[in-house]
Amino acid sequence: MSTSDYIDIDSLTSDDFSPYDHAAALIQRSNNPADPSVDLNTALSRALFDLQEIDSHIHTLTSRSALEILTYTRTQNEAAQRILDRVEEERGRLNASYARLQQEVLGRYERASTAKLNSTRSWQVLQLGRQVQRVLALARQFETAIADSGLGAGRVGKEDHQALVRATRLILAFRELMATPQAAEVGQVNLVKTIRGRVFEDGEARVLDFARRTVREFSTSSSPGGSTPSNGTFKGNEGNSSRFTSACHILYLLSPAPRIDGAKMTQTDFEPEYLLRALQSYLQSAITSSSAAIGRALGQLPLLERTTVEVSARCQNIVVLETLLGRITAPAHPLLQPAAPRHRRLEPTAAHGRRKKQHKTGREKQP
Repeated sequence: MSTSDYIDIDSLTSDDFSPYDHAAALIQRSNNPADPSVDLNTALSRALFDLQEIDSHIHTLTSRSALEILTYTRTQNEAAQRILDRVEEERGRLNASYARLQQEVLGRYERASTAKLNSTRSWQVLQLGRQVQRVLALARQFETAIADSGLGAGRVGKEDHQALVRATRLILAFRELMATPQAAEVGQVNLVKTIRGRVFEDGEARVLDFARRTVREFSTSSSPGGSTPSNGTFKGNEGNSSRFTSACHILYLLSPAPRIDGAKMTQTDFEPEYLLRALQSYLQSAITSSSAAIGRALGQLPLLERTTVEVSARCQNIVVLETLLGRITAPAHPLLQPAAPRHRRLEPTAAHGRRKKQHKTGREKQP
């Protein structure tokens, strides 16, 4: 079927088709550009005629190809339905696989979470058990050291001071153990509480009492605790010398060593409080006793010579004590940061006590 020669099918079916441009083209084709009057009826009639032709052409095409169009449409619908059925089938299998996988994964995840929790708690219990076992081992060693020392067994003055130094080291090991991050949990165990109170704290008090008594009874006499001087000196009495050295080490080690901002105190900043107090008490006692004895002797002249000998012996004890302290090396302290690589001696401690003695004597000599 033919159409008018001015119908541009390609232009009408183009994606860039513009009805305004098409109407302008029809008007220009149906009018003379030199004629001032414009005839729109002709252009409109031709547009209507073209519409009728196009409609007739579409009707003819659809009537002639109706069976093919219906067959094509049915084929497309059937293909789409088959695709939809396959998609639904795949979606059902995917949902079933997802549900099965979800069940398996969630079940395994729950079992894994339970296993992780159990293993974590078991590890915590194991660590706690090891800490408690360590505390028990230290307590047994401490009790053995106390028993070997003979402390509290009626052997006053004959205790094994080296065993007591070992016991002191065990006390420091217990302190260091209780200063660890796990100490809060370990300290809540009833057994550890009992061991701390009945074993270490009571034992520490007994060891400190021994050390303070040894310093308090320091003398150049050959018999420990004696107050009568003999021909020998404390330097020559190796037993008493080592006993006094052990007592100083015990007081030095057991003196409080607090942590500063969670860090260990340096050895240069550490002051052995217990040792200083024991030496100050010894010097104060010697000064007080000597002053009182001299005061009584001045009132009873027959006692003056004996009192002079006793005071001289006490002075000799102080001189020997200073000499001995100058030879004693400060032991390694596990709760302190190590100082510079040089030996720290206890001589400054003796000098501190000597200055207090001189100050006290100077005050007594004033009228």
